[in-house]
Parts: sequence; structure tokens; C-alpha cells
Amino acid sequence: MEISQDSKNIAALMWLGSIFVGFIAPLLVYFVKTEDAFLREHSKEALNWAITLVIMSAIAWVLVLVLIGFVILPILLLLNLLFSVLGAVAALDGRIYKTPICWRIIK
Repeated sequence: MEISQDSKNIAALMWLGSIFVGFIAPLLVYFVKTEDAFLREHSKEALNWAITLVIMSAIAWVLVLVLIGFVILPILLLLNLLFSVLGAVAALDGRIYKTPICWRIIK
């Protein structure tokens, strides 16, 4: 099955949008583009990453009280940037991207 260029572009924009708006961009794609399997897979992965990031960020903010959170928060920011860009590149290439550090809550 050939993946349309529109699907690739939407998936890439969704990954890049998740850098700025968190889980909102993947959530919109997940619920609006239900008939496209490629977009469905990318939006599930981006949502799972966003949920994982929120959980890890909450833990990091608690750890700010013992000062280690100040180290963890910038690392999470860089990981979000890295994984989102890698997801966008994979989407443009027509590949499914799986983030290496992610709880797969949405199946």
C-alpha cells in the first residue's frame, strides 16, 4: 500500500507540532484522521511519547525539591526535541517511528 504525500506531511507536522503544543497535535490527528493507518500509527506513537513526557516531567518537577530535577528537566526537553524531529523525518520517509523511551499506553 502506497502512503500518500499528504499523510506523510500531516504526520511530520504533527510530530513537529508536538514540540510546541504537546499532546494536542497528535490527539487531533488521532481523532480526526481515523481512516488512515499510517497517520493512526504515528499519532498513537506521538501520543504515547507525550504521555510519557508528561509523567517524567511531573516526576522531575518533584525532584526539583532535591535539586536533581534541575538536571533532568533540560534532558527531557532535549529528548522531546530529538524524538519529535526523528519522528518527523521518519514520517517524511514513509516509515513508522517508535520512540526508544516510551510507555505504550495507547495500543
